[in-house]
Amino acid sequence: MRILHSRGLINVRGGNGSVKISSREFLMTPSGLPKHILKPDDLVVVRLDGTWTGRYKPTIEYRLHLEIYRRVSSAQAILHSHNPYTILALRIGLKLDPSELVETKYAIGECIGVVEELEPGSLELAKRVGEEAEKCRVVVLENHGVVAYGETVYHALDAIEALEDYAKIKITEHLVAKKSK
Repeated sequence: MRILHSRGLINVRGGNGSVKISSREFLMTPSGLPKHILKPDDLVVVRLDGTWTGRYKPTIEYRLHLEIYRRVSSAQAILHSHNPYTILALRIGLKLDPSELVETKYAIGECIGVVEELEPGSLELAKRVGEEAEKCRVVVLENHGVVAYGETVYHALDAIEALEDYAKIKITEHLVAKKSK
């Protein structure tokens, strides 16, 4: 969460993350606390049945994490960020194809899923992200952010950072092409 914050990919209270700690539960960031200064005892234990324990409530996006863990057995960690350039790239109609760059091809994989704008924290959003996560390990939420999962939190982080860097390249390429016309 500190790295996401330092890169401008989440604001102080935005974004969330989780890491599986057993086949039936995962640690998750709490709701409303500054993500860049979290301590281990701030994390919430969430079980796959949707119940939780801890000093705080889990983030409102806990259902989204549940859906991915229930649907994708290889998911061991999930991050949700608010990548500004990725969001902008989609808003201006750019297609994001991870096979275009070596870095994105290896960090992201073959595809990037896209989910229409839905209410944050809603069951509908969680289900749509879960559906896309079954196909692609990175999912862009229109006008909202990015969700990525991996074998470790660093695999998820690598995918999110690679996507944001790629979006910057695509936007710059778009602007240069537009200016030269």
